[in-house]
Amino acid sequence: MNASQMLAHIADQLRMALGDIPARNGSGVMSVWPVNYLMIHVVPWPHGAKGPREAFTTKPNAWDSDREALVTLIDTFCEKKEQAKWPEHPLFGKLRQGLGCAFVQTSSGASMPRAISTSI
Repeated sequence: MNASQMLAHIADQLRMALGDIPARNGSGVMSVWPVNYLMIHVVPWPHGAKGPREAFTTKPNAWDSDREALVTLIDTFCEKKEQAKWPEHPLFGKLRQGLGCAFVQTSSGASMPRAISTSI
């Protein structure tokens, strides 16, 4: 995944969390607590494992506009992080308050600064 694709992927994760991209309800073993907690906080995401298709909806465009859209989505997400109800995650199901925020931070945190700084 190149830097432009990473920006689009992270933006799609935020759009799913905000309900802007409809996502199917989580099912299966990873959607049950404490398994979802372990997968978000403890177990590293397996190399080559695919994320939910909803997190790969947007195709990269111009770097500056994609970066600006991502910054806006981060701001929106941060403003709403204390809301009581969030859409279900397609893999991890219904996340307890705070766990959804942690997932977005965990899944994008290591890659986002590198992706943004790579092409600035």
